[in-house]
Amino acid sequence: MLPLFPPFPLGPTTPRSPYETSHTATQRSALTLWEFELLHHWILDVADSFDVSPGFHRAWRDQAIRAALQHEYLLHVILVLSALHLALTDSPSFTDRHRGLIVRGCSDAMATFRKEAEHVTEVNCHALMAFAFLVSVYAFALAQFDRADHHDHHCSHQPPPPPHRVDQDQEHKQQEQNILDETIGTLVLIKGTVVVGDSTKPLAEASGRPWVANADILAPPLGESASPSEDQDLHRALEDLQAWIDHAARGRGSGKHQGEEGGGPPTPTPRPITTTTSHQALRLLRETLAANLRSNLRPFAWPCTLDENYLDLLRARDPTALLILAHYAVILVQCRAQWWCAGWGARVIAGVAELLPEGLAGPLAYPLHVIGRG
Repeated sequence: MLPLFPPFPLGPTTPRSPYETSHTATQRSALTLWEFELLHHWILDVADSFDVSPGFHRAWRDQAIRAALQHEYLLHVILVLSALHLALTDSPSFTDRHRGLIVRGCSDAMATFRKEAEHVTEVNCHALMAFAFLVSVYAFALAQFDRADHHDHHCSHQPPPPPHRVDQDQEHKQQEQNILDETIGTLVLIKGTVVVGDSTKPLAEASGRPWVANADILAPPLGESASPSEDQDLHRALEDLQAWIDHAARGRGSGKHQGEEGGGPPTPTPRPITTTTSHQALRLLRETLAANLRSNLRPFAWPCTLDENYLDLLRARDPTALLILAHYAVILVQCRAQWWCAGWGARVIAGVAELLPEGLAGPLAYPLHVIGRG
């Protein structure tokens, strides 16, 4: 697994006078020709590839570049994302030098960012917000870098063919564990950016110079993500999952396991603390889906709401937590045309299917259907 960043979350941040400048800000006086080429690629190709709205694109083409030239940490993550875009879109321009930039990671940039985030000002608030968003994109993209089959998943969300030999099967199961661990790491990273948003958003709004307006990030009333029918199907699937969790909890209270009445294998029933945490995570997933964000921003919404209890359940491979994650992954599948997302949603769903105990085909039916395994 390639290097990400030092751990989030950040400590409390302290807004400073708008007339002060950050003592940690670093300004680039010149770019190398190679860096300029990557920045040019960002402006022409990467910014528009987010496919959100014209105002959103302008922000990343214009304001982000101006801020990046004033803040080295933001410039670095933009250059790395440009290199990742070349890699994941199979560009013939991708070279070993780009690979080296990606492999070196963003630890130095994150260290500088953390220092600057301790003192938020009107001068640095936009750059801090931009960096927080871009590292979330980076986390999804990096997880797919150098995977042997990313070419297939870029155009298709079908899962890879099952291995046949025993050693291949063991390797496959370990890969599914790794995918889940990388997904948890991405969720943790996105969750950590909330701290930055809470401290920077008031100053950004007070500055009177917001990069994007609400209309740039909110979808029209009927949504433009997935089709409305796909949204309706996902809403129904979440309702069904809620009913399954409730039924499983009642079965636990009566001492009867789900599956016993129909003669099938007994399925695990959530413990009380698990049920409470799962209820909250599922409720928040439904609420973020109802927030009507533009489709390619949806993957970043739910992780911002998660608490450590749910993440601990995922780390423990709790079946209910895994089922909720699989339904979240449907949102990733809806974004599969995005280079930074591509086949990751299908991988997560297939991984959950491998890791779940027997008897849970019912509540996993919709995610499996979405990736063509239903």
